[in-house]
Amino acid sequence: MQYDVFISCKSEDYKHAEEIYEFLEANGIHTFLASKELRKLGDSEYRKAISKALKSTYHMIVFASQAEYIDTAWVHYEWDWFINAKLKGFKPGQIVTILKDVNVNDVNSDLWKYESFVFSNYKDNLISYVETTA
Repeated sequence: MQYDVFISCKSEDYKHAEEIYEFLEANGIHTFLASKELRKLGDSEYRKAISKALKSTYHMIVFASQAEYIDTAWVHYEWDWFINAKLKGFKPGQIVTILKDVNVNDVNSDLWKYESFVFSNYKDNLISYVETTA
């Protein structure tokens, strides 16, 4: 399955990430969020399903309500995988952080060079960053 956007977040942030997911889906952006899509896939092999989704996505959103969530094992694996694929020329899409009650200067500096939005007003510009050119 092809995805326009992959949302990476810690499970504690699913409530807010699901709001972003619903916003994107309502705007015709096919989105992967583990709490939504893994249920649809019915796949108990989560790592395999997530790797497959990462390979098939065009853009990445990293969401966090606490700076340390960015570097938890799964979240770090996902955005680091995407950045490496981007650096190797396999992923032409954007990577964006959406932060709730977190200053971008407090997150992993590897993400500083990418666009960042505040959760309270991400809707103003997010669509223009994640529209695919296909």
